[in-house]
Order: sequence, then structure tokens, then C-alpha cells
Amino acid sequence: MRRIFSILLLTVGFSFGKNSSEKPFIEEHLYHKHRFDFVNASVFQQTKDFSAFYNTTHLFMYLDLSETEQLFINNSLTLGNGLNNRFLKRGFTVQPSGDDLEDATNNINNTGRKYILELWYKRKFDKSVFIAGIIDSASFIDENRCANDEHTQFLNPVLINNPIAPIYSYNPGIYIKKGNDKFAIKTIFIKNTPDTGNTGILQFNFSKDGINIRPYYYHTFADYENKGIGISSDITVNGKGIFIRGGKGFDNNDIFLSAGFQLESVIKDDRIAFGTGYIDQDRKKYVYEIYYLYKFNWFLSCSLDLQIIKERKSENIFGLRVYISY
Repeated sequence: MRRIFSILLLTVGFSFGKNSSEKPFIEEHLYHKHRFDFVNASVFQQTKDFSAFYNTTHLFMYLDLSETEQLFINNSLTLGNGLNNRFLKRGFTVQPSGDDLEDATNNINNTGRKYILELWYKRKFDKSVFIAGIIDSASFIDENRCANDEHTQFLNPVLINNPIAPIYSYNPGIYIKKGNDKFAIKTIFIKNTPDTGNTGILQFNFSKDGINIRPYYYHTFADYENKGIGISSDITVNGKGIFIRGGKGFDNNDIFLSAGFQLESVIKDDRIAFGTGYIDQDRKKYVYEIYYLYKFNWFLSCSLDLQIIKERKSENIFGLRVYISY
């Protein structure tokens, strides 16, 4: 009965849609006159006994097929895996970078596909939008104004998206949204590759006067059960913002919480932000991160970053990020 109810919820959601939302580093390019867009992030990270560097480049394009139809392509080339592989070998399940690193982009989701992260078709209707193709769930679900972009905000994946929810990326799927700036209903149905089965997500967006609340329900349809709820919320007023995320698994009792704040224009054209995350999944894990970002001009910014990851033991990670956007 619960399974039938879940399918009905998702089916209702698929009858709605409007404008699509994107990761912040992609969304800013919607306002550019050119349709070939480029971003590059160079990141150096240092622990007590090891350091690493990686460079990731995204080249993406919007192609207008008509007034109501559009094609989107997001290609990524990354050199290096940063500290992530080293943390995995040392028994950490939380890594210090949430970016798409070299191993992930050379064999995307173990499919053999390289570099092409997203490739989808969008059709606008009167009050809805339909997207189908290779999509990134994280571009549309669990979004957050203060904590959602590994290029210009937090580096740690725990502060980018809900880590216990099946928010799959770069797989075949469908996304639909209906609503306006105050209220919207959003749905996604996406393959779980490299895992088995598919996942459906239904999210409601409530927004008013800088307050955004986004509760959602997810259900994995596979040979295993994974159902749960999550919420992503933020309040932003005059460059000051706070965020709160949370999640609860129904079948595995996993729990996730994160929160933090950001302050814009502390001196001039800059931002300072702090976030903390907690995961109770097999064992308890804690993340703390603070960064300072200075924007030199419209296309160049630099960030200083400090993370503390507590899992099995505690690790401190210092980071330096240079970001270029055109």
C-alpha cells in the first residue's frame, strides 16, 4: 500500500512544471548574451601530512531550437582527484571536495561515458517546463541559495546537498516543474546508475520575502528500499543569509542535519560563510567549514577555505580556490 501511495504522489507531481533552476554557477550564465559558457576552478588542499591540487573546467551551451524549445549540454574536464581518493583509502566516507573530479568524469557512473555530464532537451509550455535527457537531480532538487555550489560556496559535499538522499547526477531522467516565484511543485524521475533501479523525488517550493522552504519526498524503486524525506531552506536579506538542511530515511533510520550562515560585502565585493553538518549513518560524522571569498571582478574570484572532518578521527583541511567564469 505504501508503494502504491508513493507512485501516486510521483504521478501527480509529473503533471506540473515551469522554469528550470540550475546550479548557481550555471544559472548566472542564463543572463549572458553568448550561449557558449566557460567556468574553471583551481583548488589546492592541504592536510597535516598531505597536499593535492585539482583543476576542473565546465564548458556548457544553451541552443535555442525555437521560442519554446532548448537544448543544453554540460561538458567537464578535470585534472586530478584532490584529496578525495586519499580520504577514501583512510576509511573516510566524507571527502573534502564535492566537485566532479578526474576519476568521476573519465568514467561517469561506471557507464564508460566521458566528459558529457548533462545533455537534455527542454520544452516550455504556458505554465510548465518539461526536461528529458541526461540530467543532474542536484540542479533541480534540494537547491539552496547559501549552500549549493562547490565553485563559489562550500567545498565539502555535506554542505552542498543532502548526502543521505538519492540525489543522483548525470543519468537519464525526466524533470517537470509548475509554479511561480512564490509556490512551485517539482518532480524528478531518474535512473540510479551505477546502482540498480530508479528514483522519484517530489518537492514543494515555498518562497516569500527572501524566505525559501523546500520540503521533498524521495522513493527508490529497486530491489532494495530507500524512502525518506528532506528539506532545504534559506533566508537571505540584504546579503545576509542563513540556511538549514535536513533529512530522514524511513527504512534505514539515517539522519542528516546541516546549518550555517553567510555575510556579503563584509569589506567590499566579498563574502564570509560558515557551515556545519551532522550525519548519523552507520556511524556519526561531523563537518565544519568556513570560507572567505573575494571577487576581483565579474569573472575572477578567490577563496580561502578551512574544513574539519570528524569520522573515525579528525582531519583539518586548508584550501585555496581560484574561480574563473565567462
